[in-house]
Amino acid sequence: MTIRPTLNIINNEVKIIDCLVDRGEMLKNFDKNQYKTFFIGEDLHFVIFYADQNLTQRFKMFVVEDFCVNEEAMIALLCAIDEQIKEENHTDLMRDAYNKILDIFYMSETFRALMGKKLKVEEEEEIF
Repeated sequence: MTIRPTLNIINNEVKIIDCLVDRGEMLKNFDKNQYKTFFIGEDLHFVIFYADQNLTQRFKMFVVEDFCVNEEAMIALLCAIDEQIKEENHTDLMRDAYNKILDIFYMSETFRALMGKKLKVEEEEEIF
């Protein structure tokens, strides 16, 4: 599912587990709710795992393509997590995840400098 052109949600648990294993990010235990954040190239991957065995969907992955220049997608991800907090769904986990994603968002300028990228607004300002 695509929320924005640069923010995708992946619900296919097999794909999520394959991605985690391929990147050496697989969870060590499955007895608690947890999340993982990692990068594949310039894309931010955010995976949530719910320990509740009664759930049919225990994994969910959000992928922000080229995260350091797609601030709208990062904000949309933060809003999605915040909505879970407001609905009191796994509040502690979601608060921790929100803070982690917010830290990455605040470091976007640093990441852009490291990657030699600019926001579209910055590129437009250079033209004028």
